[in-house]
Amino acid sequence: HESYPKGMGWVLPKRGVIFLTLHIAPLAKKEEIIAGVNLFFTKNTIDRKVKVISFGSGGIGENQISPPLRLYANRVQTFSLTLANPGEDFSVLYIWPHMHLLGKEFKAYAISPKGDTIRLAHIPEWDFRWQEIYRFKKLVRIPQGSRLHIKATYDNTANNPFNPFKPPQMIFSSGNMETTNEMMTMMMVFLPYRKGDEDLLIEVPK
Repeated sequence: HESYPKGMGWVLPKRGVIFLTLHIAPLAKKEEIIAGVNLFFTKNTIDRKVKVISFGSGGIGENQISPPLRLYANRVQTFSLTLANPGEDFSVLYIWPHMHLLGKEFKAYAISPKGDTIRLAHIPEWDFRWQEIYRFKKLVRIPQGSRLHIKATYDNTANNPFNPFKPPQMIFSSGNMETTNEMMTMMMVFLPYRKGDEDLLIEVPK
């Protein structure tokens, strides 16, 4: 669930379309599901429209992941992505790290032009079944000129109980959506920075 401080939110354009993507596990029998989205509207003016951006697989910097996202059989590997923020200061509300079954650890942070570390996420024991969007208590400012760092570790060995292949096999992934492939992605919900954003609380959805 997402919520926003007063005056912030999404604006759905006239005749806009919402796409819903579902991850569904295979079952031994036929089963019907009902899926939907709850939208909460406000009568107040949205002064600041939030945006979303995707980094890594299927997003910005996909071809800059180092080394290229090839997961060799019987190896534990770490990949990294570093991107600069040449534009304006911005404020982050939510982030959504994403890997699949071989993921083991995910870390994201930014380094400001002054050399300060801005911590965004660290998931030391990734579990594909429990992935979720992460909400900051207060908006996090990322200054212009900062560098965003994303690091992800994968275990493509027989020691990983979630490995979908037995024996393990090499997986090459580039934004694929199938669970048996891999991804190294982080989505970020943000908006241009305004003075005082650091003190704005993000309400807990009820």
